[in-house]
Amino acid sequence: MKKLYNEISKVARTDLPVLLIGESGTGKELAARAIHRCSARKNQAYVPINCSAISEHLIESELFGHEKGSFTGAERNRQGYFELADQGTLFLDEVTEMPIDAQTKLLRALENGEYMKVGGDQLIKHDARIIAATNRPPMRAIEDKKLREDLYYRLGVFPIQIPPLRERGDDAVLIAKHLVEQLNQEHQQNRSLSLASMQEIERYHWPGNIRQLRNAILRSYVMSSGDHVEINMEADPME
Repeated sequence: MKKLYNEISKVARTDLPVLLIGESGTGKELAARAIHRCSARKNQAYVPINCSAISEHLIESELFGHEKGSFTGAERNRQGYFELADQGTLFLDEVTEMPIDAQTKLLRALENGEYMKVGGDQLIKHDARIIAATNRPPMRAIEDKKLREDLYYRLGVFPIQIPPLRERGDDAVLIAKHLVEQLNQEHQQNRSLSLASMQEIERYHWPGNIRQLRNAILRSYVMSSGDHVEINMEADPME
């Protein structure tokens, strides 16, 4: 994983757009946060947005904000994510789920460094560093008309592939230990993974990647007693 860590470290020193590519649950949002925290913008806002969770009718208002009265229900002026992330970092998760029309306006904002609020008549300059992510292979998303090709090349100045957990060697155990430490701090405990649990983590293939590992650690931590956290994926109710 040294290659991944080196890529994150190098790109964090720049303001280049970054495109994170990887299966669901591989830790793309964690990578985006790491880039922000290692960058010169670390003391400014980090604003994450899940493009798949926003209605296509509201995505432009969410991104760019809107003026009062610009559409039914717009009872007051609203800041958009670009404004909230100004001087900081805007993370666009699952960018291929954004409607093509909205992708066109996103591309224009990236190319020109300015945008217009919904219902507005003035261009607003922005200085937000853009990190995007997708769980789709970009070329396939372009073929499927889920991603504009020109937006891909604009976002993909520095593409970073996030491997699935099953291909990351000892990373699963290291991540699991870190999660246990976080829970220890939260619950004021001093537990650790048992040797059998570490062997189980190494053996298991983790189709749900880091998200599945996090859930397994949390369930096992709650259910375990004593000083050790015991994991048994064969008995896991989510399997």
